Amino acid sequence: MTNNATDVSYAMPGLDKGTATSAVGRLAGAVWRSARSLRNCGGSRRRVVAGVIALSAVCMAAAAIATVQLRDQALAVAGAQSGGLALVLANQTERAFDAVEALQSGLIEEIRQADIRTPEAFRAHMTGLAIHNDLRLRASLLPQLDAITAIADDGTLINFSRYWPIPAVNVADRDYFKALASNPRLASYLSTPVPNRGTGTWTMYLARKVTAPDGRFLGLLLGAVELAYIERIYQAVAPAADAAIALFRDDAVQLARFPHQERTIGRSFAGPELFRAVGLGADTATLQRRTSSTDGRDRLYAAHHMARHGMTVVVTRTVDSVLAQWRRQRAVLIGATLALLGLVATAGAIVLREIRHQSRLADVLTAKAQAEQARTGAEARLAVAAARTQADAERHARDQRFGIAMNNLSQAMCMFDTEDRLVVANARFADLFNLPHAGLTEGVPLDMLLPASESGSGLACVIGELRYQDRHGRVVRELEDGRSLAVNYERVPDQGWLVTLEDVTERRDAEARIAHMAHHDALTDLPNRVLFHARLSEALARSRRGEACAVLCLDLDHFKSVNDTLGHPIGDALLKEVTSRLLRQVRELDTVARLGGDEFAIIQTSVDQPKDATALARRLIDALRQPYELDGHQVVIGTSIGISVIPDDGNDPDQLLKNADMAMYRAKSDGRGRYRFFEPEMDAWMQARRLMEVDLRRALAEGEFELYYQPLMNMQTRTVSSFEALLRWNHPTRGLVSPAEFIPLAEEIGLIIPLGDWVLNRACSDAALWPDSVGVAVNLSVMQFGHRSLVAGVADALRRSGLPPKRLELEITESVLMQDSDLTMDILHGLRALGVRIAMDDFGTGYSSLSYLRSFQFDKVKIDRSFIEALGQGGDSDAIVSAVTGLCERMGMTTTAEGVETRAQLEHLGALACTEVQGYLLSRPRPASEVAAMCHAIDHGELVPMLAR
Repeated sequence: MTNNATDVSYAMPGLDKGTATSAVGRLAGAVWRSARSLRNCGGSRRRVVAGVIALSAVCMAAAAIATVQLRDQALAVAGAQSGGLALVLANQTERAFDAVEALQSGLIEEIRQADIRTPEAFRAHMTGLAIHNDLRLRASLLPQLDAITAIADDGTLINFSRYWPIPAVNVADRDYFKALASNPRLASYLSTPVPNRGTGTWTMYLARKVTAPDGRFLGLLLGAVELAYIERIYQAVAPAADAAIALFRDDAVQLARFPHQERTIGRSFAGPELFRAVGLGADTATLQRRTSSTDGRDRLYAAHHMARHGMTVVVTRTVDSVLAQWRRQRAVLIGATLALLGLVATAGAIVLREIRHQSRLADVLTAKAQAEQARTGAEARLAVAAARTQADAERHARDQRFGIAMNNLSQAMCMFDTEDRLVVANARFADLFNLPHAGLTEGVPLDMLLPASESGSGLACVIGELRYQDRHGRVVRELEDGRSLAVNYERVPDQGWLVTLEDVTERRDAEARIAHMAHHDALTDLPNRVLFHARLSEALARSRRGEACAVLCLDLDHFKSVNDTLGHPIGDALLKEVTSRLLRQVRELDTVARLGGDEFAIIQTSVDQPKDATALARRLIDALRQPYELDGHQVVIGTSIGISVIPDDGNDPDQLLKNADMAMYRAKSDGRGRYRFFEPEMDAWMQARRLMEVDLRRALAEGEFELYYQPLMNMQTRTVSSFEALLRWNHPTRGLVSPAEFIPLAEEIGLIIPLGDWVLNRACSDAALWPDSVGVAVNLSVMQFGHRSLVAGVADALRRSGLPPKRLELEITESVLMQDSDLTMDILHGLRALGVRIAMDDFGTGYSSLSYLRSFQFDKVKIDRSFIEALGQGGDSDAIVSAVTGLCERMGMTTTAEGVETRAQLEHLGALACTEVQGYLLSRPRPASEVAAMCHAIDHGELVPMLAR
């Protein structure tokens, strides 16, 4: 913005300095002509008449000169005041919009760092209560900002800082949306004021376009500024009742005005020559006198342009108001002059009469006339002096009003002349530097003010050094007492220098908080993706000097089920506790960041790689797998970790993070709760995994899934009691795919819910065709327990198939009970009410298993294969299996031993009173078409042939 006092131009018609000289010249000509007309008169009479004319001319000339000078002075003072006010208001308005733009820029940078490339991704990123709370917090930091709004590429409002839930609003018809959506080169737009669709108040929007890296239009971020905020600022400093202050866009559209006029808001004044003259869009401040197109009155216009935002502040006053005092002064001068002229004329008439009648007393009368002339001249001088005194008094009153306006400014202001003597300063300036108000009198040298300020006030630092500057500028000074002052300095050639100051401590603190929010996660206060990327770049720079570093990418196992079953507040509390545990495992030199959701990353610096990264990964896995106590709930999760080493695995931050991410997915695929280092072949594995995800989504619709069944044998009757349904995928090119490969992926992408429904319905339909004595067991995923619809789905499958509920057995793992939620227990009791059997699978592999047997009355406990493998080998397995079977018998539960592969294991289990067995000794899983054959073989003791198959 150009704040150059030398650029102010005064172009007011009738205000040239030659006016007074011209009037005196005309009066002198009249006196000369009158004198020439008296050449034929007598000598005495000629002299008397000439004296009267000359004295009258002097009186009129003095009055004319005083009148013109007072008029010029009134207009000049009013113009200077308006110009200074326009400058101050332009500074304040520009800073208000600068702060809004800074906030929007921070949001756009976060979106860019999140690698948002499509409108759909932008919608997903900006949707949700967390984003609403973030926007609301940012908006509260700026008083000029009424709201922050995120707009999708079709004009739909997708998030809003003022309300939650957000209203259904579309702004595709607004001027800012049309301009930014249609013009690829336009990045921002200041809208025409419109009534807010939510509150009805007049609002203007500073709109910023959000684009993808390829330039694709994603949407908008709006900063809503109510006109009332701008107009309140203008109202506080309006110098007089006749004053009007307006804000215009460069295309001459009026954005705001005090006093407020509905009919002019949003109206374009581009046509009238007036607004071209006052400098809308020009780079210089201007002062003009024109007839207003708004109210038709003769007005003074002072304007100051803000180039960066394409706006101009215009301050106007009516010439009638400005010259009201001058007109009273002119009336006094005219009256005094007429009185003087009357006296002169009267005296002249008396003298002439006496000359005619008393010629002998001519000398006496001449002397009397000269005395009278001297007296009237003195009276003329006294009248002029009285007029000047009155003018000074009125100017003093005007200055008082100007002082009131200056003292109401939120900014401090002072002006010094070329000799560093104070010209003017407002009360805010005195308060800012702890100066006595009475000491700020005109003419006080700056050197006297510096010692007068209290120690530490910063006056010497901020103001004292400015006298040595030759150029304009705006800087921010940090004072010893912690305050921050924005200083705007203007050098006025041959007149001195002007300084405006503003205490921006709170604004700077707010900007610092906004900057912190732009680089830190709102929930955990950890560095976010933006700051992590910067820290990773620094680590790469250090690695070029020989410092080894590692990047660890962590993803929490089973976190989604915690959110689904216990709710987001518990999920948020869990993320905070995870953060605390992570920070306890790293050093201060390391960086822990939250990249989003349940994904974390660590930069481990100055270490012996890969040894130290391995040690850290093991500590993290062990720390995060310990149970969490959250609001009365016990929660157990885990983590999978991928590691990339700097510089072996890349010299680019994005590549390093991508490689660590691939290693993390490999850790998940290998069974979760473990770590993996990046290996080059993982890239090909990741590509294959992505292809599998595409194929998996298609497979259910194409009917590529099939159920295989593995028998369970009753140890007393040695007959088949039930079959466990096991899912298989018949891939068109890869053949039969093991569930160990695709079930974890199905859980990650959310496909496990529809896939689980299909398994349940198909298993019930198949079992309905079996003998009445044979049941079917179906495994349920932890994720299925996050939906209350599970009970209804089971009931629907039973109804459709006609299978009796007692023949359906549902197997769950301890991880379901680890979430310890009311929803989980409600679902379990709802299933029990249907009449189905419920079994605990993989018993003994989790935490506090015995306590889970007390939390719910299971029908069956399945003992994990890890205990069956060591039976009869002298270890603890025999004792553990015996304890479990005995406990379950006393609690009315049956037991099933998994993974039975030898006759020796079978005999041991018979001796330990195990109810059922399952494993390859009986049969491998077979298609539904072979169920009858498996029943016949087992019922007739054909165990070895089945194993051979």
